This record gives sequence, C-alpha cells and structure tokens, in this order.
Amino acid sequence: MNLTCAPPGLLLDFMTLNPTQITIAYAEDHRMFREAICSLFNADPRFRILIEATNGEEFIQRLEAAPDLPDLALIDISMPRIGGFGVLKFLQEKAPQVKAIMLSAFDHKSNVERAIIEGASGYVVKGDEFSELMDAVLKVQENGTYFKSAAAQQFFNSRKSGKSPRPVLNEREREVLELICTDMSYEQIAARLNLSQKAIEFHRHRLFNIFEVTNRAGLMLIALSQGIVSVPPPPAIDFLNSAAGHCLRSKCSAIRHHGAARKRNFAQTALLS
Repeated sequence: MNLTCAPPGLLLDFMTLNPTQITIAYAEDHRMFREAICSLFNADPRFRILIEATNGEEFIQRLEAAPDLPDLALIDISMPRIGGFGVLKFLQEKAPQVKAIMLSAFDHKSNVERAIIEGASGYVVKGDEFSELMDAVLKVQENGTYFKSAAAQQFFNSRKSGKSPRPVLNEREREVLELICTDMSYEQIAARLNLSQKAIEFHRHRLFNIFEVTNRAGLMLIALSQGIVSVPPPPAIDFLNSAAGHCLRSKCSAIRHHGAARKRNFAQTALLS
C-alpha cells in the first residue's frame, strides 16, 4: 500500500505521529486534485493528512468515527451530497475546535463573504500555488485567519469604511447571543440548542471578541443597545432598568469616547465597583 496518500476515509491511527505535526482532515470530490494535495502535505514532516473524504456526508461520518479530532479541516465548497458550507456548519456546532479552511476554484464574493460570516478561518482559491495553501494552514493553526483573495479584501475594506456598521453574525451566533440576553445559564443554552457546552463556550468567546467585551453583562448591554437583539426578555429588561444597569450604561457611554482599549475593561470595572 502506498502510504504517501491513503485511500479516502482511511484513518492513519496505525502511524506513529509526531506530536508537533499539524493534523488535517480533507474533503474534496476531485480525486486527482485531492491525491496531489495529500501527497504534498504528507511529504512535509510538519503535516499529516488523517482523514480523507470524497464528499461532505462521508467527511462527517469519518470525523464522527475518528478516535481523535484533527487540528484543521480543508473543505471544498462544491461537493455532492453535503456541500462545503454544510460541513462548515457541522464543525461549528459539533466540533468548533477544528479550524476550517474553505477551498474553491473561484474567488466569488458571495462564497468568500459567506465563509467569513459562517465562521471559517480561511479561504484559498484552488488556482493558487500550493505554497499559498501551506501558508494558510500554518497561519490558521497559529490561531490566525487567512483571507487574502481579492473578494475577501473587498469585504474587509467595506467594513472598515463603515458600510457594515453592525457586527456580522451567522445564524448560530445570533441564536446564542439571543439566549445569552436572557437569564438562562450556559448549560441551559446548550440544552436548548442541542449543543455541547464546549460549543457554547466557543461561541461565547467568539462573541466576546466580536463585540470587544469581557463578560456577559457587557455583551448583553451592547447587543440590546445596538438593536441586534430587538426584543429583550423580561430578565434582561429588569437588569437594564436596575441601578447596576444604569451604572453600566453610563460607564459604557463614557468609555466609548476613549477608544476600544478601555471598552474591553469597562464591564469588569463596573461589576467590581
């Protein structure tokens, strides 16, 4: 058997893996392209392809059966059965610790924007050099992102210019945010959405980073004041009408004029005062 590129779906758990290697799961329906990429990664000791799949459905089945999750997933957007965005949604809900890089033959603005909004960590066009994909994997593994295509740059530039004043949230992030703005515990939110507590923790940290806050009170206040959560349930209204809520609102208003750095610390200061 040629171990340079294992058959689709084969888990390489029989191999002695270098603990410093970046482990990868790869879903791609074009066999020649998949095998070429697989061989190039496996030829480099920094990487190891653990899982291969020819479509999204097979990818999900192989991932669920795997004894260990990979560090990162490479996902072709256009696949039969379950497409790339279906796989991305599965990862966000069931295995959010697996970072995802979307692959496409086209640099379509709609695909790039959707990948960014739905939580992908990178987007690479198949026509690029292999070194570009390798750089993307290394950057994403270092807790970064990789969006260097022309369409991605247009998206980010439009946000910087103020054309998208509100943070862009995907459907799951909005659901989590709406429930955070209630009196439900994180455990109850996980049960309501049929997600693991680790998945809820991932989305919570992501929302904290998006809104530049450090705790739930600050997140709730900004979400309600910006109208992102339009009709707060009674517990949220009670909090905002309370003395603590008035204090937090006044401090929030003052800090907005002194830059984003202070805004990250105001909620903690308010709750301790």
